[in-house]
Amino acid sequence: MAFADSWIVVPVFAPLTAALFAFLVRRGSFFISLAAVCLNLLAAAVLVDQFLVNGPAAYAVGGWDPPLGICLRTDGPALIMLVLTAVAGVGVSHLRQSRRLCLCEPLKAVLFKKFSDH
Repeated sequence: MAFADSWIVVPVFAPLTAALFAFLVRRGSFFISLAAVCLNLLAAAVLVDQFLVNGPAAYAVGGWDPPLGICLRTDGPALIMLVLTAVAGVGVSHLRQSRRLCLCEPLKAVLFKKFSDH
């Protein structure tokens, strides 16, 4: 897997890794979450750029092809949802910092779980 192809797994593994680190290090959980959200936004921007240059891409996680494995694809609708999720995650993190939204962590968890897996 080339470095350019590795960006396709970032929207899946960044929130999972951040959740694990936020659970282990509770004092810095906001900054860990913010780093994951920014990394997700960066990954979305890189994937959109790669899509515009090279077209749709696919990556078989672990080298297993479907139906036995999981295949991540970057096509138009998937990237639209990924960008919307990344922008909403940044917005929710900003609201979390300003303390205007008390249910931001469950909302962020739902956003990343539901939309970044597509």
